[in-house]
Amino acid sequence: MNTAIWRLDTLAAWLTKNILAAIVLVVALNAAVIFFVNFWARPDLLNSGLLQQMGIALRAIEATPSADRPRLADAIGPPSEYSVRWYRTRADVPMPPSDQDAKSFKGPLVDVLGPRRIEAFDPYDDDPARRSGQTHYMLAMQLDDGSWIAFDTATRIWGVHSYTRYLVIGLFVLFSSLVVATVASRRVARPMRRLAEAAERFGTDVHAPAVTPEGPRELRIAMLAFNDMQQRIQRFVRDRTEMLAAISHDMRAPLTRIRLRGEYIDDAIQQRKLFADVDEMRAMVDAALAFFQGDGAEEAPTRFDFAGLVGTVLDDSRDEGGDATYEGPERLIYEGRPKALKRAIANLVGNAVRYGGKAQVRLEATADDVCLRIVDQGPGIPDELKDAVFRPFFRGEQSRNRHTGGVGLGLPTARSIARAHGGDVSLENGSSGGLAVSLRLPVVHREA
Repeated sequence: MNTAIWRLDTLAAWLTKNILAAIVLVVALNAAVIFFVNFWARPDLLNSGLLQQMGIALRAIEATPSADRPRLADAIGPPSEYSVRWYRTRADVPMPPSDQDAKSFKGPLVDVLGPRRIEAFDPYDDDPARRSGQTHYMLAMQLDDGSWIAFDTATRIWGVHSYTRYLVIGLFVLFSSLVVATVASRRVARPMRRLAEAAERFGTDVHAPAVTPEGPRELRIAMLAFNDMQQRIQRFVRDRTEMLAAISHDMRAPLTRIRLRGEYIDDAIQQRKLFADVDEMRAMVDAALAFFQGDGAEEAPTRFDFAGLVGTVLDDSRDEGGDATYEGPERLIYEGRPKALKRAIANLVGNAVRYGGKAQVRLEATADDVCLRIVDQGPGIPDELKDAVFRPFFRGEQSRNRHTGGVGLGLPTARSIARAHGGDVSLENGSSGGLAVSLRLPVVHREA
């Protein structure tokens, strides 16, 4: 047998302990419910039904000779509900002495049968002297010849119908079971939820902190493995960025030397071509470095005016001669990384102006997300290339080519930044031409 299952910190042990605790709590709650119903549904003697039944039996026994009364009394009433006994004297009645013949229950019976001595026993009487350990109601009445008859309930008398009683107990059992199941499941699921939240947070922030191991042994092992994986990925990203920064720095020096040496070329046409190639290579190096340096994860999230940020990007585009319009709220507070988002929006607006001639920007916000939609008037993108254009350095052969100034990193960079915020960038061709680019970002809800 695997001894690991008996360890107190394993998932199996956690489940066992929670199930046992749930069973114990349900039993305790059910006992409390039954105890409550016992008091809530306990009628007094006046409402127990014994008075009416005794009135009928009394008339029948008084009309019977003394020798036949014991046999007749035994035959009266269903034994499962109550019993009737005839006794020659009060001393023979197995009931504690009582002075209850003046209580209110005497009136209704005397009105029917006339004045006579009546005594009763309530097992829930508050008088300690009358507590004999008996749990049944009893009612005794003296006949005209001095003998007595006694009614003894065989079972507990309830003040509500059995269906009502069972319904109340069943509802309490269901309620207590739901409470216990909710508490137990939340206790077991809390470590799993924390691990899921850490994984989701790491998906949008590569520099997210490690999760604190807690819960059963299996979950703690999974959390430790997740932390190790997170550290390896963070180390890989850091090493990659440092390597690319070094490559970029090393490439700038020879490019500068090539440009300086190009000054000595006598052929003006060849010199111009060489300078164009050097400038293109420099632009590609700078764009590649900016792309591989990440999505702005080093920038701390902050609250800022998203609409104002979009307006700044559009103003910059207009200053460079671009045609860009805006539709949306004048002010929209959003929590994110403004520098990274400005870079993403600038890439999308720049693509729309460069390849579509005009950028029509529309900003919409709901309680759950923010959507920035940028529509141009260009030729659009073929459906088979909608996924390919998000690959780094990919450029279409027609509208997306190197002569337009792009290096194939605008859309990949924008999508990387959007996904780092938990959102995405999608493309859609218009029915009458043009390309619609949607930047959708989720709204961060802070718990109160």
